[in-house]
This record gives sequence, C-alpha cells and structure tokens, in this order.
Amino acid sequence: MKAKGVIIAGGQERLKNKIFRIGCMGNVTGRDVLSTIQQLEIVLNKRGYIDRLGAGVEAANRVLDRA
Repeated sequence: MKAKGVIIAGGQERLKNKIFRIGCMGNVTGRDVLSTIQQLEIVLNKRGYIDRLGAGVEAANRVLDRA
C-alpha cells in the first residue's frame, strides 16, 4: 500500500492482528476514499485474498451517494 501512496498501520491493544488502520491528514474527499479502497483491492487481489476487483469500490460508492 505504501508504494501506492497509502499508509496503513496495524490495530492496537485488543485489536492487534485483527484490523488495520488507514492514515489520513486533513480533509478526506469521497474521491480519496474510493481511490484508497481501489488500491487496497488491487493489493488484496495480487496477494490472493480476494478474487474480484470492484466490490469494495461499489459498496463505498453506494454509501457516498447517500451522503
């Protein structure tokens, strides 16, 4: 993710090894959210964790459209 311009970190305390956090600074736009999820999907796909690209972006887009 770092190579894609996205900084992530692991969970802390009871969430260690259960979640990851995505870093951000300042205002975050819908476009930023969609781009980050897209990059995450690409990485997860390349590592064999997901089979299909686009489901995360589609879900986030539906939520952003309601806002």
